[in-house]
Amino acid sequence: MNIFEKMLKVTEAVQNVEKKGHNAFANYDYVRAVDVIGSVQKELVANKISLVITETAFVPSTETTAAGKANHYTDLKCQASFVNAEKPDEKITVDYFARASDTGDKDIYKAKTNGLKYLLTQQFMIITDVLVDAEQDNKFDTHNATDASKVATKTEAKKKDISVKEATNIITGEKATLIQCDKIEKLVQKRKNPDASMDRVMTKYNVMSYRELTKAQADEIIAILEKPEGK
Repeated sequence: MNIFEKMLKVTEAVQNVEKKGHNAFANYDYVRAVDVIGSVQKELVANKISLVITETAFVPSTETTAAGKANHYTDLKCQASFVNAEKPDEKITVDYFARASDTGDKDIYKAKTNGLKYLLTQQFMIITDVLVDAEQDNKFDTHNATDASKVATKTEAKKKDISVKEATNIITGEKATLIQCDKIEKLVQKRKNPDASMDRVMTKYNVMSYRELTKAQADEIIAILEKPEGK
């Protein structure tokens, strides 16, 4: 088999990955990186495909929070090569990016793990039921986008029993303010396990930093973090 036939065999074999992870902090289930990587690894080996990952760019940065603590970020650009072990001259190369943050020294490792998880999920079209169907979400005629936006906002507000302004933040994805991000950071640092609390936030909202949250998401997180632990 050539490399394309082998990659198709892997796609056919994996199909979906069960949600074995559970976030007790926000009470939701999620697909763990170890399960995605483990499922794909088994099929890559079975089909004699070697995966070679090369980091082509690494950009570290650090932010000082309002509390005076450092939050470290890692931005990675990587290249994944799926090589036919039986015919090494046959390979498929894919570029991908990853970003993660941590208050300690784990930001680079989080970026490596998260990047690989989403690369494999997309490359082999793994179903995790968290993917958004853009066409299904686009329920309005683009020629009447202004009216459609107003209708969508009112519908969202009524559905969630929130103000129109809050619904607008959800729909437009208006970014969280620096004040909100700083408040989240302060509240996270007050938890018994700050790193675990931050990881839960990142996982639930599928972001690599607080700056990628919307205002509505930030408000939701702040409300959760302001509650006593264990409540």
